[in-house]
Amino acid sequence: MDPDISRIVAKLRQVRKRRPKSFGSRSHNFVLQKPYPEARVQAFELQHGISLSDAFRRFILQAGATGAAPAYGLLPMEQWARRPARLTRECPMSPGLELTDEELASDHLKDRLEDGTIPIIHGGCSEFFLLIVTGPHRGRVIFFDGENADRSCFSRDVDFLAWYERWLDELLAGWDVDRFSCGLPGDARKMIEVLSSPDSSALDRVDALHTVRRIPKLDASLTQIVLRGLTDPEAKVRASCARLTAQKKLSSAEPTLLALCADPEAPVRKAVLEALYRLKSKAWPGQARRALRDSDENVLYSMLLLSRVAGKFQLSRAELEPLVGGASPRLRQMAVWVWGASGFKVSDAPWLEARLHDDDPGVRRELIRAAVETRDKAAIPRLSQLPEWKPDQVGMFRLPSPWILRLLPFPCIILFFGMLVLLPIGVWAIISFAFGLAGVIILLKRGKKVVRPQTAARVPKSRN
Repeated sequence: MDPDISRIVAKLRQVRKRRPKSFGSRSHNFVLQKPYPEARVQAFELQHGISLSDAFRRFILQAGATGAAPAYGLLPMEQWARRPARLTRECPMSPGLELTDEELASDHLKDRLEDGTIPIIHGGCSEFFLLIVTGPHRGRVIFFDGENADRSCFSRDVDFLAWYERWLDELLAGWDVDRFSCGLPGDARKMIEVLSSPDSSALDRVDALHTVRRIPKLDASLTQIVLRGLTDPEAKVRASCARLTAQKKLSSAEPTLLALCADPEAPVRKAVLEALYRLKSKAWPGQARRALRDSDENVLYSMLLLSRVAGKFQLSRAELEPLVGGASPRLRQMAVWVWGASGFKVSDAPWLEARLHDDDPGVRRELIRAAVETRDKAAIPRLSQLPEWKPDQVGMFRLPSPWILRLLPFPCIILFFGMLVLLPIGVWAIISFAFGLAGVIILLKRGKKVVRPQTAARVPKSRN
């Protein structure tokens, strides 16, 4: 067996003994199935006109065909060619490619991202790990999200074997291996070197911070590096550090985060707003209202989403009305959703007529959803004329009124705590009754022995 394969198999054996928690591992239990025969791999390559990379080929011929791998494990060969006609095309993805909305829309890039790749691992939902089989980056691994292509990332590992071994190394180190492909390879010491070096590129620093996020607990040196990164000249580094402070609960970063709320870069402002929310900062409500005046759509969208789940924090009707009538369909959808979730009825909203004729069907669906959530029966005549309206939705308006739904949990909570209190009392009562009954039985038995009448002594008969 190849020395690299032998080393990887030995590490996999160690992982199997430790049984670390890893998403999807129950489907394979860190066990590799029997390798493919050479003839079968050659037949697949000839059928589709491609040549698998040497590293991946050695793995499936010597280590195992399916089984142990990130997420749900390696897919069988039958699932590699989902789109056979695209296998021979050159993959448009490359290291450092930024998949922004503009780039995805240009030249139909989003429809071509899977060209020249085969899916080797299913990561759940629309996520896959792809192996490039054509072009200059053949043999590299890509984490790909079909529904959110901007979340996709190009692995920094040189080939499949290096990528697979890094997964094992991080499992053995006790790291969180979720989305490990998006980080820089190396241990904590390597990350400190990259983040401390003035010669490191912005891409290296961002990828190093992705790796730091998976380290369970940061030491003092890494914590200081993250805090210093909040003032990095590169916006991507500042945004990554802001998210990292929230994940690692670095409350000491709050003063710097508050200063970054006015950062000129929108991704930084968005990351800071989310970080302050996750850190449960008392300044978050004020910063959220300040974000209402932000010119960036993503910042406004994030603020609306967080305001919906922020508990006691709630935007007023006057604050939501401009967003409901905004230019962005995505923002209008979110604003209408928050409107209904805040308990505001749509039947008396000044913008109702305009949104009934909204060009975006998603906005009209959110209108119906908001009316259902607030049991706004007055809106039924207007909403029932929409093409998105379904006849069975009328029944949703006949559910108990919101105040009943709000009061319903209280008797349930009282009943629950009452059971917690009464249950031990009942158990002790049964135990006490059992011991008491046993004691009475014992006393009665003893009492019978005490009060039992004594028989008269026998007088020996005289022989005379």
